[in-house]
Amino acid sequence: VESASGTGTIRGSYVRVRSGPSTSSSIVANVGKGTSVTVTGTEGDWYKIQIRFKDEVGYVSAQYIQFTPFAPAATTQAETTATTTTAAVQ
Repeated sequence: VESASGTGTIRGSYVRVRSGPSTSSSIVANVGKGTSVTVTGTEGDWYKIQIRFKDEVGYVSAQYIQFTPFAPAATTQAETTATTTTAAVQ
């Protein structure tokens, strides 16, 4: 499983969440269009997801999810100053 983190919205009207990244994997849940999920990784053309309202983990084909990655953490002015000061002293 490759790293990916963000949110996803289910695009299909009736989407099966599977135990693994394959249509032959067992179905662990069914979700409807507009359902919000947390994306925790990718494997091939599949997203590993956590269903927020069910506390269920599984895989959904990428074609059925609108993925939005989490924004990178912002660097504060204090962190920037500390890094610059440390580099100047060394």
